[in-house]
Amino acid sequence: METEFKILYIEDDPDDIYIFADVLEKSALNRYDLVTFNNGSDALEYLKAIDSEKELPDVIILDINMPKMDGLETLGKIQKERMLKEIPSFILTTTNNPEFKLQSRLLGCKGYYPKPARFKDFEKIIDEILNAVK
Repeated sequence: METEFKILYIEDDPDDIYIFADVLEKSALNRYDLVTFNNGSDALEYLKAIDSEKELPDVIILDINMPKMDGLETLGKIQKERMLKEIPSFILTTTNNPEFKLQSRLLGCKGYYPKPARFKDFEKIIDEILNAVK
């Protein structure tokens, strides 16, 4: 059976990755492939190694504050790659800085979400992101 949806989640906090995977597991989106990296540098390396557009993720969700390469720098590099710039990207971060929000929009990001404290709110955000790209 073919995977319905491929998600690239770039996040350095293992707890947030666990919550994200848990939300997906409980969602109506029962066929997905979740690929995670804890920094933008490794994620870009992975993306650039993909040969076929069919193998690219359907959506990229990333944090801003990460080691090696932060989320905004990662977005900027994604936008410079012909094969990658059409992938919808969303920021999911604890950083609620209006300047970062503006920068992410200028870099082609489709949405900027502050990480919620409650699991239910996390579910709502992920559903909103996934519904926007289906």
